[in-house]
Amino acid sequence: EKPITSSSPEEGVKELVFQLPSLEIVKKAVPFKTIRRENPQLDKGKEQVLSEGKDGAIIEYIEVDGSNRKVVQTESTPALDRVIEVGTKQSSVGTDTPPVVTLPKYLLPKEPEKPITSSSPE
Repeated sequence: EKPITSSSPEEGVKELVFQLPSLEIVKKAVPFKTIRRENPQLDKGKEQVLSEGKDGAIIEYIEVDGSNRKVVQTESTPALDRVIEVGTKQSSVGTDTPPVVTLPKYLLPKEPEKPITSSSPE
């Protein structure tokens, strides 16, 4: 037998091209949510941000071999929700029932009614 010394085949396709699979990296953002929750310790109408939100991410590693695509690995970073506390406490300052003050009735003097005259030419 003769040892193979050539890198190209003697028969068949003379120029073989090897397609190596490539790796595609796809990043997708995961938006954060805003959560509002009531806090009875906080005055009504006040808001307090407990934690700022941060977008998460999903990273997919896709093996592309010719026309075949296959997800080989997925990494995900969860989104951090933005938490806002909304006060529900009735503040003791300024929200007590105001005292009812009765003022004496004062009527504006009425102007004497003038008779309505029509000035239509006849």
